Amino acid sequence: MTGITPVAKKTVKDLAPKHHSALAPSKRAAFTLTEVLITLGIIGVVAAMTLTPIVANYKERVLFNQVKTAYSELQNAIQLYAVKNSCDGIGCISDTTQTTEELANKLFAQFQGAYKCSDRRWDPRSKRICKSADMGSDALTPNFVSARGVAYQVLQYSSCPTQYPGYTSNTCALFYFDANGTNRGPNKFGADIYRFDLEVDGVLKDRYKLMEYVLTKSKVRY
Repeated sequence: MTGITPVAKKTVKDLAPKHHSALAPSKRAAFTLTEVLITLGIIGVVAAMTLTPIVANYKERVLFNQVKTAYSELQNAIQLYAVKNSCDGIGCISDTTQTTEELANKLFAQFQGAYKCSDRRWDPRSKRICKSADMGSDALTPNFVSARGVAYQVLQYSSCPTQYPGYTSNTCALFYFDANGTNRGPNKFGADIYRFDLEVDGVLKDRYKLMEYVLTKSKVRY
């Protein structure tokens, strides 16, 4: 017969349902290794830019709290000595006839659990927490370290007031502290190290007004 198109025979394979294999390669475009590395790099830069100031602010806040605590600790210790010895004022802890070591011993006795550096020079711990803090033109060498880790150094003058050419010094003794210990930085005045002068009138003077800055600005110069 003419005009009739023969129908192709379907095999069993043709009639079977077609399934897409999960293992078959996808037609969607994948990220190249270069693109992945660039993306990770961008994420790393953004993370570093975000975390750096957060970490810095946290460290500054911790140091600020340590400084306030150390200052309070020093004031309480000097006042405690005055109370124990029935003094009229805090100036009685200083005596021009005593040595610096004797002044250090007086102050040390007001701290519970403090570590006296001069008694343990060969102790491995002493080499770590009692080492000098190099501040360039000066150095803080602790007499003792409090239980909180604050390093203290004192200096007793042999005369008070003292007459110098052109001026008179009313300072009788010096008190230094490193709020986070000499074994940690930054070891700088106004950051973790502070100096106070005990004057002849019994006033503990903030020599460089660094503590005044801390208390008024609620931050350290870090």
